Amino acid sequence: MKTENSEPTGMDQYNEIAKEYKQSKMLPFRTESETPTFMALVGSDLGDKSICDLACGEGFYTRKYRALTSGHVVGVDISEKMINLAQDQQNSSVESPTIDYRCADACKADFLEEFGASFDVVTATFLLNYATTKEMLGKFIESAYKLLKPGGRLIGINTSPFVTDQDTFNKTHKYSVVYTTDEVPIKEGDPLHIHLTTESGDANFDNYFWTAVTYEELFRKVGFQEMQWIEMGLKEDNDKEYWHDWVDNCPIICFSTSKPLA
Repeated sequence: MKTENSEPTGMDQYNEIAKEYKQSKMLPFRTESETPTFMALVGSDLGDKSICDLACGEGFYTRKYRALTSGHVVGVDISEKMINLAQDQQNSSVESPTIDYRCADACKADFLEEFGASFDVVTATFLLNYATTKEMLGKFIESAYKLLKPGGRLIGINTSPFVTDQDTFNKTHKYSVVYTTDEVPIKEGDPLHIHLTTESGDANFDNYFWTAVTYEELFRKVGFQEMQWIEMGLKEDNDKEYWHDWVDNCPIICFSTSKPLA
């Protein structure tokens, strides 16, 4: 929790950078790589499936889900400023039915009890990498599991657990996203300092490093099955030479897993 004299940490950071982070969704590394890769994983037609978007931020992906399903769409974020931005964009649109936005901690019992295992899909875009402890990471994953119907999918985007040194991070700095580390080599729980450059200003925040082994062990412990890591691709008709360093050394990655049917 943030105190009077402390810097914002974890999800608190977004109250400080909400507008800049919203603008960052239009950066080329997102529009040409992150978004098309992730949305291909989500699918193009979700019928009447229900979706819960954990750490929805200002609703960038939540609005995309709304266009793909006639089912219930919930966006939840702990940052009040992010939820306000999301609501503002919904209120000025013609979306119907609306998105059910909540400013809440999705790990808390009251949220979990309200919705129970009612969602076909739960998404977590850049949520898990905000866990400052292994216990917190486990709670994030457990909450997603509890929200899913049997057979439901958890899909998301995360800081890559496969990029573990500053030299590799440096190769992607030219794409307007800079990762820096305090220690070499990176250890479990170490902060990753991230700097995004946007037209409306810069955004600085921290992620936390966890190994692929830790992620996969916690997914299995909770009960998930068939966990997969999906590397970022590139939208067609892009300059492959320009994007070579991004694709080969990408600091972000997608993941997918599912809750057993029984």
